[in-house]
Amino acid sequence: MQWIKLGYWDRGIAEEQCPSFIKNMKKMISIILFLLVISSLSSAQKNDCVLNYKIAGVPKGIKHEIKSRYDRRFVMANSNQKYQATDVIDGHMKKERRLVFWTKCEEGYILAYEHGGYGHHAHVMLFDKDIFRIIKSTSVTKAPITMKDVRQMLSKENLGVTDHF
Repeated sequence: MQWIKLGYWDRGIAEEQCPSFIKNMKKMISIILFLLVISSLSSAQKNDCVLNYKIAGVPKGIKHEIKSRYDRRFVMANSNQKYQATDVIDGHMKKERRLVFWTKCEEGYILAYEHGGYGHHAHVMLFDKDIFRIIKSTSVTKAPITMKDVRQMLSKENLGVTDHF
């Protein structure tokens, strides 16, 4: 082990003097890398939701559920488009809502969007993943919102379904 203390590294000498050590280290590194890959794949499947930013991809069941519950005009701009963020109208009618994102997660479909006009705010809705019924919905004054914010909002026990969309 003198060669380690002096800072020398010669693979030939190392394998000669302690071949089992080198062999075991190679196995251990392979096992650690394998475990890291497996754990990252399983956590990605459980916790990651792929965020979508286009209205066109929102499932028809979600659109139908909103239309059946909300009797007024409900149109939404894509996340990168302009919309009517304030109550000041600048000559032509813009969409009053702008998509933040929608996603399908373990708990169901999530729709998050900004709502302009008087009192700019954001809405979050959780839909059942099989029948597209609204399970929970809420509105917040802070916008834009992140997936972390959404998970915190939806984790509240007393959260029901609001009529204000």
